[in-house]
Amino acid sequence: MLQQKYIVFTQDTYLRCSIDALMQASFTEKILCFCDVDSFPTLDALYRAIESVCTDTRIITISRGLWLSRLLGTLVDLEMTDDFYKWRLCIFRGQKNHSRKVIDKILSIRQLKTLTRREIYVIHLLLAANSVSEAAKLARIDVKFFQAITIAIARKYNLRNSNELHFFVRKFMLWS
Repeated sequence: MLQQKYIVFTQDTYLRCSIDALMQASFTEKILCFCDVDSFPTLDALYRAIESVCTDTRIITISRGLWLSRLLGTLVDLEMTDDFYKWRLCIFRGQKNHSRKVIDKILSIRQLKTLTRREIYVIHLLLAANSVSEAAKLARIDVKFFQAITIAIARKYNLRNSNELHFFVRKFMLWS
């Protein structure tokens, strides 16, 4: 009886077939979990998928360069555009990201553990407002000063600017 050597989380059929072909030729002893981070709609969906299936397994995170993969930053192992040799090298000798490490990173992002109280207040204002300038008006702070705060927060999350931070907060953050 064959034991499953890998698990694939993706909505991309081409990627799934490519991983199937790669893993047919591999002789890994441990179970691998391939996770296309950007195919998940929210951090919560990514968290639930990894926690439910991948307990104490090695995870190879795959990025398309979109929102969620930028947030996970250092945990991303492969880009979609990487060549075959880099994929093979990652499967056999890549980073040792275990499921617990990825889950802890997701929880720290969702619970805003890396932010100060002031930055958390700014995040809540962004969630309540339709734009960055409206959030600044709600806080009764100068717009340029508020922009500087949001840019600092955006850099912590590997986002480019305050508009991306606002979009991320409104679309991907789930407050539970």
